[in-house]
Amino acid sequence: MKNIYSLLFSTFLASTMIGQMTDVGGPKSANVKVNLPAVKVTQKMPEFDLSATLATNAINEANKVGPYMFGYEHSVNYNLTNSGSWETLLNGDRIWRIKLQSEGALSLNFVFTDFEIPPGGHLHIYNPDKSIIIGAYVHANNTEDHTFGTELMKGDVAILEYYEPASQAQQGRLQLGTIVHGYKDINGWYTEKVNESGACNMDVMCPDGAPWQDESRAVAMIVNGGGICSVTLLNGGVDSCRYTICSRLRPTSSTVIVKSKYITPHTPWSTVISSKKIWNPILWHIIK
Repeated sequence: MKNIYSLLFSTFLASTMIGQMTDVGGPKSANVKVNLPAVKVTQKMPEFDLSATLATNAINEANKVGPYMFGYEHSVNYNLTNSGSWETLLNGDRIWRIKLQSEGALSLNFVFTDFEIPPGGHLHIYNPDKSIIIGAYVHANNTEDHTFGTELMKGDVAILEYYEPASQAQQGRLQLGTIVHGYKDINGWYTEKVNESGACNMDVMCPDGAPWQDESRAVAMIVNGGGICSVTLLNGGVDSCRYTICSRLRPTSSTVIVKSKYITPHTPWSTVISSKKIWNPILWHIIK
């Protein structure tokens, strides 16, 4: 008999949840008075066999094995000392930038195996013309296990920019371990459909789903590397305790991105921090 994996999380929610990102006025390079040179070197990801990847995904989906995969996970080894470039400002503050490309990607997202932002420091991700900016990720985003996953950047090129104030020199750590090449559009940026209901499912956005609008607000989507799954928020009976249950995915607590109130890519959702300040896994439930 096939194994079905369900993950149960205990979620402790403060009255005001910590946001995934903080507004610090944008990337420091866009606000400093000196003009920084353009990032000259682009780290390009190797090609991979998309047809073979999609064929494998189709088999796994038919057998309900693993998460729904939207991206290919490139293993990399980029950090503040072996990659990118540093610029020192007149006041001693420093800016580190690295330009990354995975040709043909619909989106890029990143998983850090070592992540530590010191007080006053921050990390942004943006496309070359800065028309899309993600961040800032700040000291409050640090996690207990020092790992972290980011939001998705539209397109196949992204620049990561880390700002470190002079008072925190060499206190930050960024070890990039995975770059996800998105080959399916889970955010609804393009015309591809990836979130259609199955033949046995009722779409809550259709008239048949009208009686289920209250329950639909308990739906979230978890992004973990190149895979996603939907989760359901359950009331544990205690004011400060909530539970979520997720199938076919084993996310680690600090690298997942949680899109709360997620219904479709075209409906509003909010991203919440995924560290152990919010998510505390307490139980694996395995049904055989």
